[in-house]
Amino acid sequence: ARDRRCGRERGGRAPRMNPPAQVTQGDLKTGAQLFDAIIIGAGATGSYAARLLTQAGLNVCLLDAGWPKPAWQRPYQTLLGTMLRTGAMMNVHQRFSSLALNKVRGLVRRAGRLRQPVQSQCYAWELNPDAFVDDKDHPYYLSGETDFRWIRARGAGGRMVAPEHGLHFWRLSRSAFSAEVGASFPIDPQDMDAWYQDAETALGLSVGADEAFSDFPARGLDVRRPSASEDALMKQLRAAMPKADLRLSRTAAWKDFLAPADASGRLTLFKGAVAHRLNVSPNGNRVRGVSAIDAATRQELHFEAPLVFVCASALESTRLLMMSASRPHPNGIGNHSDALGRYLMDHILVGGQGHGPVLGNDVSFARQGHSVTMASGPKDDFSVQMYYQAPNARSGHFNAVSFGAMQPRADNRITLHPLARDVHGLPVLSFECRHDERDLATATRQRDKLLEIGRALGVEYYMLNKVPEPMGASIHECGTARMGFDPDNSVLDPSNQVWGVSGLYVTDGAAFPVQDVYNPTLTMMALTARAAAHATGTRARRKAPGAEPATDLIA
Repeated sequence: ARDRRCGRERGGRAPRMNPPAQVTQGDLKTGAQLFDAIIIGAGATGSYAARLLTQAGLNVCLLDAGWPKPAWQRPYQTLLGTMLRTGAMMNVHQRFSSLALNKVRGLVRRAGRLRQPVQSQCYAWELNPDAFVDDKDHPYYLSGETDFRWIRARGAGGRMVAPEHGLHFWRLSRSAFSAEVGASFPIDPQDMDAWYQDAETALGLSVGADEAFSDFPARGLDVRRPSASEDALMKQLRAAMPKADLRLSRTAAWKDFLAPADASGRLTLFKGAVAHRLNVSPNGNRVRGVSAIDAATRQELHFEAPLVFVCASALESTRLLMMSASRPHPNGIGNHSDALGRYLMDHILVGGQGHGPVLGNDVSFARQGHSVTMASGPKDDFSVQMYYQAPNARSGHFNAVSFGAMQPRADNRITLHPLARDVHGLPVLSFECRHDERDLATATRQRDKLLEIGRALGVEYYMLNKVPEPMGASIHECGTARMGFDPDNSVLDPSNQVWGVSGLYVTDGAAFPVQDVYNPTLTMMALTARAAAHATGTRARRKAPGAEPATDLIA
């Protein structure tokens, strides 16, 4: 089947891709900047890695591709963003009816499709279009029956700072770390406990007073009480569904981890540095540095370090590994087993919205990150997040989002498109992935559960997914550079280091061999802390549950 373009005009012929660059240390231009460590990407994992590595005493270079074009180079987007910000400042949601606002929002999104046909489908796009990439400059391709919605943000914080981000931070269930279930993280669950706790402490995580939710109970964190509507919702659901495991969301405001890294005096941040090649030693067994393109000047930049953390986001990190072909790695770094680019996953997303009675006489808007979660039961492979708010005393608004576990399958994959390039002249990704019958069966159970919840709460849905949203819609994509026990079927070793390439780590969602049913961000942070300790030659000094977290994680 012919590839379909996402974010690019159909006319014209894409430029032909050059042969893979043959790069070794000897090919680097003179004048390359020297550091102890290089981090690629300033999102959740990259910014956390910057804090940890500078804390360990390393001089760190942080490369982030985020670079907004000057206003005169993007007049249409500038005008659209100005209109949206002006509307927000005027509190238009309080001045006009919901019907009128929805019509205006529809017009705004249609206008946004001119430059951001994919990004404008994100729920948070209209609050800050500039936080998302320009799809025309950064297209991707879909093969055959594939439907993938790739939501991308560049800049400090990445998608974590997008408006209305859920701000939920969950530990994965024990089964994700159990080799008995097939694919799993190659890590002892008790080892992860310490790293989870460090990440939770760093975030200042807030949990419910009755927190006992997972196999890794949170300790010593901020405790919050349910609002009147949350309390009423849980009581009503427990009366109707006594076996339901209901918990307040684990939430935290996103922390600026770059601030303490910058205060150390050991961080150098390069904005608009688009990494396009990982450079290795002549025999390919050690990383040497990174080559990048200056987004503003289009000049080639070179950075050298014996330690590189790739944290560019799941698919961008894998894309970089693929683009880094060389004599020792002719098919891309980490592609010795043909696992690179395979096992793409995203949560099976089923959602519903409806109207119902005011619960608990709580007339308010739900606070960002505050919700009630129905945990995955023994026979379930999905979770449900529920938000209830009452903008007035007459009715309440209910929103439910269910995340199902997608199984890792080798035929769900990404590859480099043989011809197409992005605005920087780099090969773009081609997607070949779809939900299978098992995924669709999970989606049916998710829908049935949302219907059961709606009946228990007296909610009348005006929107409820009949089929799951396209892959990518949950914005939790994982896999494509999986960790494993064996280099014959994985890209990364149990320490998140690329098999056979010393000093090269990948710690974002690309490393996930399985996904589970919860937001992956906290696990990515825990993996980053664990890999940082391994990279700097230190190991966890405590593993036993109940041990105090170390304030100097790597020092």
